[in-house]
Amino acid sequence: MIEARQLLRHFNAQRVLRHSLQRNANNVVERYLKASSILTQVANISPSRLPQCPKGLMRAPTADRPRFASSVHSRFYATGAGTRPLTSSVSTNSTNSTKDNAVLLGAVGGSFFLTGILLHNLQEQAENNALATEIDQLAQAAVNAGESPGLQVAVYKNGKPVLVKGYGDANDDSIFRIGSITKQFVAAAILKLQEEGELSVDDKLSKYYPDYPGAENVTLKQMLHQISGLHDYNTDRKKTDKNETKDWIGVIGEENKEKEPYFTPGTSFAYTNINYLLLGGIVEQLEGKPLAAVLKDRFFTPLGLTQTALDDETQIIEGLIAGHEGQAPGKFKDPEPFSTTLVGGAGAVCSTANDLALWNAALHGGKVFLKPESLEEMTAPGTLNDGKLSSNAMGDEEDIAEYGCGLWMNVFDGHAKISHSGAVPGFSSFLAEFPNDQITLVVLANSRDSKASTGVRETTGVMPVTERIERVVLGLPPEEGKEK
Repeated sequence: MIEARQLLRHFNAQRVLRHSLQRNANNVVERYLKASSILTQVANISPSRLPQCPKGLMRAPTADRPRFASSVHSRFYATGAGTRPLTSSVSTNSTNSTKDNAVLLGAVGGSFFLTGILLHNLQEQAENNALATEIDQLAQAAVNAGESPGLQVAVYKNGKPVLVKGYGDANDDSIFRIGSITKQFVAAAILKLQEEGELSVDDKLSKYYPDYPGAENVTLKQMLHQISGLHDYNTDRKKTDKNETKDWIGVIGEENKEKEPYFTPGTSFAYTNINYLLLGGIVEQLEGKPLAAVLKDRFFTPLGLTQTALDDETQIIEGLIAGHEGQAPGKFKDPEPFSTTLVGGAGAVCSTANDLALWNAALHGGKVFLKPESLEEMTAPGTLNDGKLSSNAMGDEEDIAEYGCGLWMNVFDGHAKISHSGAVPGFSSFLAEFPNDQITLVVLANSRDSKASTGVRETTGVMPVTERIERVVLGLPPEEGKEK
């Protein structure tokens, strides 16, 4: 017969286990395995009913870490004063004891499960804190080095903010012009109208602008993918009395009337602003109101983008930070004034890093479109008339990318990337989604490098610091010769 002190040791193990959960979570798996071996000896239940160690925490059994027995029966139970042998393997008291122990084991299992979640969350938070510190140092160093008077950075990982912060002239709520990141809002509006049956991306431009040069040969889809061949226009013009999209399209149409298209529509690729200025005009026609109001009503207000607006020169943008033109690190000048209605759907939106991160999450999280096919169409690469991808017409660049609808898609050092940058006088911007890594990166600068779009490496504005932050958030080593 097992003596009372031996049996009490078994039950004391249960009490010790409860206390150990509160005292020390560091050795949670080891304690779980050892305690479970003891508990099976005092409970008449199958091991299959024992709580399982949280997935990912279980280590392989070893010689000194016993596995559960295939069948364990309790032969003794405790009363208030002593013990007695059971006459059968099952009795009323045994059943009650089994239920009590099952409840206890369920509670223990739940505690271990919650402890596992807690440990995972603590580890994730520690990693995010370390990442935030490294990004913070890079952004501050860029401002200190004179790459931009101000920066704003937002990094989200697994849907949670890692860092949202302003630097230099910028604070966390400063508003920036985002340039060509605007194009994805216009593309989304076009695809929303297609969902609602108001248009088809296979429509000809002439359906909406019959007098525009070459409109009868170009489809909206070719414009979205930048394969229309339509001749571009100069966006760096001073403000005039023209403040509506239709006015500017009329002026540009007259200017381009005698100009040949860059190529036959659908046979090559040319990134231009005219495609998206015209697409924005089409949205205005079908909605019967200015593009600024359309984007506000369809996207900005419903998605809670309270610091985002399209600047159509009808009102002052509160909180808009001053922009600068970068000539060299630490050397800036005021930008030339320009008409935001002239860039319109190609680049007139103003926003913050955090608002753009929220927009990105909504877009890729299925909250913008009614149909998943619309997002698939937005992120599908452009296809030429001969069936080849439009990237085949982009030259022999090493880091070749595909252009969807207002979005670039490529693989960056082994990481899938969906992104767009932007630049208007005084400002430059960058927004990227790394879908497989579940990382969103936004960097905004209140400066534009004077060498932007010339093919010469930029030393001011958003791109130098973005390239460094991008590698850090993906866990990649710094590029040789570009450490900061």
